[in-house]
Amino acid sequence: GVGAGRAAAAEAPPPPSAVPSSRELFVDVGFSHWWGTTFGAPIGASTPALCVGVRPGVRWLEVRLHYTVSLDRFVLPTKGEQSRVGFANADLLLERELRVAGERMMILGGVSGGFVHTTQGFGPAVGSVLGARYLIDLNPRWAVGPFFDLRWQAYALPGTDEPLYRVEGSLVTSRSDAQAQIGVAFAYR
Repeated sequence: GVGAGRAAAAEAPPPPSAVPSSRELFVDVGFSHWWGTTFGAPIGASTPALCVGVRPGVRWLEVRLHYTVSLDRFVLPTKGEQSRVGFANADLLLERELRVAGERMMILGGVSGGFVHTTQGFGPAVGSVLGARYLIDLNPRWAVGPFFDLRWQAYALPGTDEPLYRVEGSLVTSRSDAQAQIGVAFAYR
């Protein structure tokens, strides 16, 4: 009777949107605010960014591609030449998701590698990423919400003879910037 119905309801699996997905696509669109000694702190609206990520079959892992570029030209420290500057990275991130009633908070952290480019060519870039997304499910497949990423990038600027990093005594130094990206995240499962 009634007891068997309650037991069956208690054993029923949660709806698909209530469980973290092991396969999901993320698109983060926003602006990347840069801070560093090389390019200063340009206005974030002049440095748009795009990030596309995917969970490749594992709930706690995200692989993504990130790109940010300056719309304004910077005076490069090499020959005084002006150039737009861009950073392209592949990120490997560990992820933790907390889900409550159609809303979820995601915390991400990991490593990044790629390149920096100017009119003088390409140089290597490596770093780390820490981020968060707050998503609201629109339906079982789509979700949208704000996100924030903080990344540190060490890079070898094209056109210079400086390496990616230098060892000075017991100190390791490099040309580096911090970048904070904010914007809107979209998710599809």
